[in-house]
Amino acid sequence: MKISKIVSSLVLASMVVSVSPTFSMAKGDYGLYFDAEKSQGQLGAIISNPYEMAPQTAIIGLNGKAITDVSVSIEPKNGGAALSYKVPQQAIRTHDGIPVFGLYADYNNKINVTYKYQGKEIKETYKLYINPIVTFPGEYRTNNTTTYTPVKSSKEFKDRLYFVNNIYYEFHPDINWRRPGGAMPFSYPSTAEIIDQNGDIRWHLDTTKLFQKDSWNVDKLGFSMSYRQLKNGDILFMQGQRYMRYDIMGRKVYDRRLPRGFSDGAHEIVEASNGDVFIRVGKQNYLRPDGKIVHTLKDHIIEIDQTGQVVDVWDLNKILDNGRDVLLKALDQRAVCMSVDENAKHTEIDDSAPWGDVPGVGAGRNWAHTNSVYYNDSDDSIVVSLRHQGMAKITRDKKVKWILSSFNGWKGELAKKVLIPVDKNGKKLECGPNSCENTDFDWSFTQHTAYLNPELGKGYLTVFDNGEGRGNEQPAMVEDKYSRAVAYKIDENNMTVKQLWEYGKDRGFDWFSIVTGNVNYDKEKDSFHVASLNTYLMKFNKANGGFIDEIKLDKNGKPYLANEIKVNYSSAKEFGYRTGIVKPDLLFGK
Repeated sequence: MKISKIVSSLVLASMVVSVSPTFSMAKGDYGLYFDAEKSQGQLGAIISNPYEMAPQTAIIGLNGKAITDVSVSIEPKNGGAALSYKVPQQAIRTHDGIPVFGLYADYNNKINVTYKYQGKEIKETYKLYINPIVTFPGEYRTNNTTTYTPVKSSKEFKDRLYFVNNIYYEFHPDINWRRPGGAMPFSYPSTAEIIDQNGDIRWHLDTTKLFQKDSWNVDKLGFSMSYRQLKNGDILFMQGQRYMRYDIMGRKVYDRRLPRGFSDGAHEIVEASNGDVFIRVGKQNYLRPDGKIVHTLKDHIIEIDQTGQVVDVWDLNKILDNGRDVLLKALDQRAVCMSVDENAKHTEIDDSAPWGDVPGVGAGRNWAHTNSVYYNDSDDSIVVSLRHQGMAKITRDKKVKWILSSFNGWKGELAKKVLIPVDKNGKKLECGPNSCENTDFDWSFTQHTAYLNPELGKGYLTVFDNGEGRGNEQPAMVEDKYSRAVAYKIDENNMTVKQLWEYGKDRGFDWFSIVTGNVNYDKEKDSFHVASLNTYLMKFNKANGGFIDEIKLDKNGKPYLANEIKVNYSSAKEFGYRTGIVKPDLLFGK
């Protein structure tokens, strides 16, 4: 070897050593070791956004210490809401540190940590600045993020956290959005965030990393929807052709494609006690009775086990009547989910409608628009909400147990499954085909979420009744429309249904949500979490928004408003899909 090359090699080696003072190597070692990290306390350094998916999270490193009995408290800003939680050992092991959730964006946070080390309790405060929330530009935007304003605050709900899933309504510029169907053509990512009782955003998922705008890759398109917290704290949701599970720190548990032959997973994904998930999908290459092959929309439910195997399929075309059109006739036929024209009148529907995501009858059109699925462990059945038809309970062997809907349009054996309305004493009410006038009972129309609540007794069903097309017609005045949260009691033995209570009707058009919304019961506070999320939707001359409410029942069983947060969207093209309650003590399991 030339002397010049030897000298160059020695110089290079000395340079490498000189720029790497934190590395040390002992005799016999086969790896490099970092010196102890500098930190604000006795533990290691803080890593913000450790998995690059949840910017308002961090991990405090252990610095080699074995600690136990960990709890975290984020100091509130400007008189905001306090947030505290315990961290189980499993989470410490999983993240190799203390997971920190609930940090304020664009703020220098104070993180109070308590833990035990070598039998001694230690209390420390760490500080961490988190960058502002980064969203995406869009037409008609007036703000970087949706804002949330407390309207009615109750001490009982001071520790409440809400999961909020919002959607920006824009279509892929190069796709005829009606043809592929469902969520796939929408060309903006959804927002998924957690807010506190003060209306501050304490967590958000960077959904832009799940989405590729203007892509022809269907795996990267569509709304992400149906976020829900699982018992171990993980977040389950779906996006078009994929269904995903992340933990609250943004760590990916799995990201899976729908099984072959199914498309457009949207609106609902729910986990059963055995770990199987139920997803509402469409079916590709579906053979109709007339011999035509089509792609169906929003009319199949699939059950998938933890390995991705399809356990079972519910084809609603064969279980219910996909030719029933009484409610469809009352809706604006240019729209899929909502009326573009609030003054839309009765429209005739026939079998000549085009294929795709358009209102119409028969497989291959949006005849059902299934928007919620509830799995009932007690008898291995599902309850489905079909926006264009009503609600139904269906058994494992694909038999209809009951239908909750107006009488109009049901035929044959299915007509016998429609529940009979009764009063509080069980006496049959005099009802017409579309309404029960002069009674305290009403059917739900274009509803979202129909969930059983076994904690409240058998057959206790809560529904968010949007009310579009109420009575299978349009009202004389647009302002006569209203939405409501409603509870029914279903008696399967006698095939009857009675209305227990309703909330929202008295609030009228200002609380009217033309699409989406939810009702969920919370046993811990004995309250009903209600979201009317789309008031004045798509009104470019008036701010669209919604309400996140907590409803309680008085001693007479009458509902009253206990807590409320006003939602103000960042754009006239933005709307809310669903909200949910987040349990701080379940963030990291038990």
